[in-house]
Amino acid sequence: MKINLTKLLLIAFLFFVQSICLFSQVDIRYDSKGTDFWLTFLPNFHNNYANPDSLSDSLYIFITSSESTRGTIEYKDRDGNSFLQVFTIDDPTKIYTFRISSYYFELLGFNESGTLVTGGNQCESIAPNSFHITSEKEVTVYALSQAVTTSDAFMVLPTDVLGKRYFILSYNSDGKTDFGLLYGSSTPSQFAIVATEDSTSVTIYPSDETYINRTNTQVIQMNRGDVYLVQARISRGKLRTDLTGTEIISSKPIAIFSGHQRATVPVTISNNNPSRDILVEQLPPVSTWGKNAIVVPLAISSNESPVGSNLFRVLAAEDQTEIYIDGVKATTLNSGGYYEGILNKPMFITANKPILVGAFKKTTGSGGLNGLGDPFFLVMPPIEQYMNNYRVINAQAYERDDSYNRYQAVYREQYISIIIPKSHWQSFRLDGSPLLPGNIVNINSVDYVYAILAVSDGVHYAEADTTFGIIVYGYGGANSYGYIGGSSYLTLNFFQPNITSLESDSCFVSKGFASKYRPKDAALRDIYVIDSLTQNVELYNKQTSTDTILYSFRLKDIYNDGSYGLIAIDTMGLRSEPLVVWLAGFTVAPESYRNTTNIPLIQDTTSVGKDICLSARLENYGRFEQTITRAYLKNLGIDATGIIPFSIQPQSTFELTFCLNFQQDTTLVDTLVIENSCAERNVVALEISIITDRNEPKVFSEKDTCLKYIDWVVTDSFKVDKGLLRVEVLEKTNCNIDLVASYPRKVAVRVNILSPFEDTFYRIVAEDSVGNSIEINDTIPGFTLQILGYDGERSFDFGHQSVGELICDTLYLYNYGNFTLVLDAIELWRNIEFSVPPSQQPVVVPPKTSVPLYFCFNPLRVGLIGDTLYCRFLCSVIQIPVQGNGEAIPLQGTSNCNVRIVTELRGKRNAVVSDEPFPNPAKTFLYIPFPNGLETPFTIELFNSIGDEVSSQTIQQAASSANFIEIDISLLADGFYILSLKGLGVIYYYQFFKMD
Repeated sequence: MKINLTKLLLIAFLFFVQSICLFSQVDIRYDSKGTDFWLTFLPNFHNNYANPDSLSDSLYIFITSSESTRGTIEYKDRDGNSFLQVFTIDDPTKIYTFRISSYYFELLGFNESGTLVTGGNQCESIAPNSFHITSEKEVTVYALSQAVTTSDAFMVLPTDVLGKRYFILSYNSDGKTDFGLLYGSSTPSQFAIVATEDSTSVTIYPSDETYINRTNTQVIQMNRGDVYLVQARISRGKLRTDLTGTEIISSKPIAIFSGHQRATVPVTISNNNPSRDILVEQLPPVSTWGKNAIVVPLAISSNESPVGSNLFRVLAAEDQTEIYIDGVKATTLNSGGYYEGILNKPMFITANKPILVGAFKKTTGSGGLNGLGDPFFLVMPPIEQYMNNYRVINAQAYERDDSYNRYQAVYREQYISIIIPKSHWQSFRLDGSPLLPGNIVNINSVDYVYAILAVSDGVHYAEADTTFGIIVYGYGGANSYGYIGGSSYLTLNFFQPNITSLESDSCFVSKGFASKYRPKDAALRDIYVIDSLTQNVELYNKQTSTDTILYSFRLKDIYNDGSYGLIAIDTMGLRSEPLVVWLAGFTVAPESYRNTTNIPLIQDTTSVGKDICLSARLENYGRFEQTITRAYLKNLGIDATGIIPFSIQPQSTFELTFCLNFQQDTTLVDTLVIENSCAERNVVALEISIITDRNEPKVFSEKDTCLKYIDWVVTDSFKVDKGLLRVEVLEKTNCNIDLVASYPRKVAVRVNILSPFEDTFYRIVAEDSVGNSIEINDTIPGFTLQILGYDGERSFDFGHQSVGELICDTLYLYNYGNFTLVLDAIELWRNIEFSVPPSQQPVVVPPKTSVPLYFCFNPLRVGLIGDTLYCRFLCSVIQIPVQGNGEAIPLQGTSNCNVRIVTELRGKRNAVVSDEPFPNPAKTFLYIPFPNGLETPFTIELFNSIGDEVSSQTIQQAASSANFIEIDISLLADGFYILSLKGLGVIYYYQFFKMD
């Protein structure tokens, strides 16, 4: 949703105005009407300074009243001589005019109308020349300082609206040099103070260099009617000094008149001979400043100069004053700072703190008397001080026209400008006449309109059914005047209340107070909680008075942070700046348990005398640093030491470790508690059994398949275990033993077998810290087999045997070890002519015993035939070469032709055996000569020693030039295998050993 800032500001303003109206019903209404007035006249620049009786250089006081009255004007000249003038107003439509020569009664500055003097002036010294006006009934007073082509007027404020704190709004000095020296036309920024009571102490804090005291703070003592003139110092290095922003504080009410002796507006105008005018306004005290003002363009005269621009200035009384123009932030000012802009359109100016707004009419240029208008200075009334009726004067003064030897009126065009709510303009009347629609100009940024009305000299009465603002001004030849037509001067409470949170807040409680900014500010109405800024707190105590409201908030849930937002509102509707305060809860909990009443449970079992270290990861889930001052077991009352105190930053964690030690069997059921300076919190529940260690160490083993080594792990790592004390080798045979200790939890033991053909024995003891022990007694059988009668060098010889005949013999196997040997496979390499009857297997050989082993010889060819007998045990092998000779068998007979035939049988072919595979034993690949008569496709089948099929593979196509069949046996385990080749009508068998 788009927010219209201008409308928001207007709504806030209208609420404020309503508050003022409510306040005004019960308060005295202070405005520009009164029965007692004090004033003085600032130095002007007089072309006829040498003619003190000239009517052209006069001081005017205009008095109007809504009813008949009479009064007096008491005044003094610069020498302190006193004078009295009695006046009477019989006809309220008429103006009472008091005129006197300026020569004796105007304040004298360092520029005596073209002559720069170093002495004899009244700068920064007590002067007597003041005017005091009293009347029987309320009147309105205006004053005019008139000189040839330089004049300005101001409304005089009644004594009852004067204050004790002011800021000067003026304009830059207009210093000029001639050949490096200050020129006599150099005119300063200036102001004057008039005391209304005796024993008035006044302190001046200059914003720029003054004529005598420069930037030094001035403290002066004044009595009733005393005047103190301050002019800005002009030097060749500083031609544009400006007293705007000077702060004045007094002990009793004073009147301040501010402006410029004869200004060029803008001061930076580049015209060689700009026309200039005196600037003067009586300034309202800060207590009557508003926060809202509307500035509107000034009437354009019938002979307006194109040179320069009208200006406006916004002056701040307090630091951090934010200035908005038509809803857009323009700047932020500190106390005494000002913002200047071009006044070429209507503008709505608002601020968060009191401001004073002034308008400056521009110079007419070098047109002389032909140009109508010249600089004047007027204070724009704040909207909050608008009234609903005014009696104003369009002043007139006279100058001598030497050409005709007569006096003529100075101001040829007179104007009144009004600013009124758009919805009420039709109720406005000026001297009984309404506004015409053609007079009205909208002010786009706020629901107001303005009108510029050309009027005649004299008294005018303006009224409406609502409050409105009014300014009065007139133009003459290179001359002008302007002033505020009237205003309320309520002591506005534009210092909003304060809310302060006390630094010494107690646990989970925030205390504070709301108070008036100053004693004279409006009474407090109440404090209000801002719901959107408030969480997890409750207001439990409030004590209210007109000056102070005490309050106390506390957390609803002390385990979470909380906040509250407050504003204070006084009886005039002014609101304090929102106060947002955060209260720190005890925001430390076990991690992931912040929003639950549960806490983690530690269940454990441990050993007597063993350190129990409890760990809890604590999380600070709040926005404040938390300091833990204590951690302890609730039931046992045991405190953690060494880590206390510790702090946890917001959104951080901390690992709390709490170690205990018990010397007897105990069941610990307790709660770990943490504390800060304000509260405690359970963080861990404990159920721990502390038990005496009666467990012997534990052992685990892993043996190599070939029994080359055995690995043992000895541990004592159960929760109740106290840990290993020692692991020692007590005895060993046929082995080396290595120990790798990781006391007190584990020891690794490796037993390396030295010889696979010997039995191995070892004994190891493991003992824990409390004397519990265990022994490892282990014996590993070796391949303790001996072939009796075989010396290990020569072959076992079967001798000579006829081809095709079978002969068997006996070997005796002796077990010289201590354990029975079970031989699952006793095999021959070729297993063609030599064989071991399968019925003998497995062969069991008891210790210290010999058993027979039968094996046979069946020669198939003539000649020496050899083979190797393999005896395997685990990964160990005993090889026995065997041999025998095949003998031819003589054959004889008679042929069909009755012829005797003598021959011999020299061999027999085994139909199932082809050429031998090689190498045999094989490791990776086995090669078989391609058998004659074997055609593709054929199948390769592989069987282990007990006849189980291991694999089968069909060969669809073989290379025509292939002489061998290659078979990959790399993945086979070591051992004896039978391989078959099956083709169409033929089958071939082979035997081989796989050995790595």
